[in-house]
Amino acid sequence: MAFACLRTFLYILLNFITFCKSEPARDEEAGRPSKDGFKRNLAALSHQQENIVGNGIPEGLKCVEVPWCDSSGVCSRVCQRGSVKLDPWFKWAMQYQLRMSDKLPMCLSQALATHNSGISIADGYGNRDRIYSNYLAWLDVLGGNHKVQTNNQWVSLTDQLNMGVRFIELDVHFVAGELRIAHCGGFHSKPLNRIVSMINVVARMLGRSELAWDTETVGCSPSLSSIPVSDQRLFRDSVSEVADWLAMPENSKEVLMIILDNQRDLSAWGKVPGMLNQILESIPQTLILTPPEVLSMRKCHSDTSNTVWESPSIEALRRLGKRVVLLSGSDFGSEMDSLIFSNLTFASLCPYSEAWMRHWQLNPSWDQEDQNLQQSITNLDESFKVSESAESDMNHGDPSSVDDDDMSSSGP
Repeated sequence: MAFACLRTFLYILLNFITFCKSEPARDEEAGRPSKDGFKRNLAALSHQQENIVGNGIPEGLKCVEVPWCDSSGVCSRVCQRGSVKLDPWFKWAMQYQLRMSDKLPMCLSQALATHNSGISIADGYGNRDRIYSNYLAWLDVLGGNHKVQTNNQWVSLTDQLNMGVRFIELDVHFVAGELRIAHCGGFHSKPLNRIVSMINVVARMLGRSELAWDTETVGCSPSLSSIPVSDQRLFRDSVSEVADWLAMPENSKEVLMIILDNQRDLSAWGKVPGMLNQILESIPQTLILTPPEVLSMRKCHSDTSNTVWESPSIEALRRLGKRVVLLSGSDFGSEMDSLIFSNLTFASLCPYSEAWMRHWQLNPSWDQEDQNLQQSITNLDESFKVSESAESDMNHGDPSSVDDDDMSSSGP
């Protein structure tokens, strides 16, 4: 047990370190933080114990600035939901490209996507990053650069959609008694999970509530997103925000794909029906393209035509009144297949894959002279697969002020 606990601690520490990117003042000869650096960091820590600790607005981004504060009163300056100002030319160009892409079969259309779309500083994720950055710098734990960044996005779902994103990913997990937007998964410890199972056996014998936690939940509870566990946003609120955006008259032509990044434990804990209900609370089922409907389309096509079936275009989906496609990261089978695609059932529409850098066939930096890169893109087009690509930083402001390092692709 002690070894398993140690492994868990090391995992949390390594995840924490993974996000570390400001360099404290250092004594060049001794290789240690200088005395002046210690004083500055101590002063910063003292100030940050008050309340305002971070700036969640990237340089060059224009929006209405508001504070986001957690339950203990620690705050960051963030962009008010839906307030990001977009250049008129950008909005025209984005709409022009979307409407052109709408005419292609869905498997061939292109859409802007964001990774972990709900893990945004606009909703408090990464709120305490600056505090932890200064802790690490003061302690000189790692050496080199010490900047913790645990948020994947800067702006709200509404603003991402306003910027042209049509492919969003919502990380939905059962945490602190609710389905929440939270960032976890990927860690699995059989010894710790067995201990939790034994605790739950005893709980059932005593007629008590079982513990809905496993090692896949590390990162969500305890939270590794610089936000208290219970302050992580409710899943239903994120779905409601997306539904409100879809209902705006100016967005009546838009079709969205929503990836639900989740774990098998939702089924083990009986939370899949609740996830579906929370979706349908905000998004009418008539707007959702479902797996049975796609199978019906394919059957109708095979009964009436000898041609190869192609996925419907975004334009065709819109004419049918279908404006949302849901895809689950975990396959919950009959619990969800009336409403949500799994990777397997989605193959009836388009094959889907999520890119991981270790498997990614393209160079993770853009080089116009790279012939292999161009050939790889051609191969991707010919495979008719929907692929979530490796991500790159989105920079705001004057492009001439961006360093070369800022223009390179970043990891997930």
